[in-house]
Amino acid sequence: MRKCCTCLLATVICVSFCFAQEKKRGTRPSFGVVGGVTGSTITHSAGDYNNNLLIGWQAGALMLLDYGSPDHFVFGADANISSEGSKYAHVAYSGKVILTYLNIPIVAQFRDEFGFYAEAGLQPGILLSAKDKYNGTTDDIKDDFNSFDFSIPFGIGYIHRKKLGINARYTLGVSDIDKAEHSHGHNHVWALRLFYVFP
Repeated sequence: MRKCCTCLLATVICVSFCFAQEKKRGTRPSFGVVGGVTGSTITHSAGDYNNNLLIGWQAGALMLLDYGSPDHFVFGADANISSEGSKYAHVAYSGKVILTYLNIPIVAQFRDEFGFYAEAGLQPGILLSAKDKYNGTTDDIKDDFNSFDFSIPFGIGYIHRKKLGINARYTLGVSDIDKAEHSHGHNHVWALRLFYVFP
């Protein structure tokens, strides 16, 4: 929990610092909404069951700080709710683990004059819920997972006239999400998102 609070505090400080710097330069940050679909898996070191792609969703708000030159950097930050996890298959039964996170990705985008961009950054996340669904049964398994997740997002995208855009992002889980000593798990999340930036 201490690690989680420290990382969130660092995130808030980073966002606040960037906001303050842009305010000094007279550049107003832009805000918008974002949403889309996710495809996720969980890799386990124990290897006791197969991990298959789980389709989920993602929705939230975003902030962009545009540095303004034709080929330029844009600072971006999200606050989104993301449905992640994995399908699995045992010999006797199959099911799916659904993990819901509050994620705060912070990325730097390099954008060209046509609106295409590439991005990379850091993402802290807080686990909101964890469910195991199999054979018509749903179990609460939040106590089996760590409450904090740290990931590295990479992506590409396009924004039209600095308003409407599309973003494809892959997020690689770095921290261990599994509390069990004999097993280590990491999130892998693909997302296709649409976003709109308010004028």
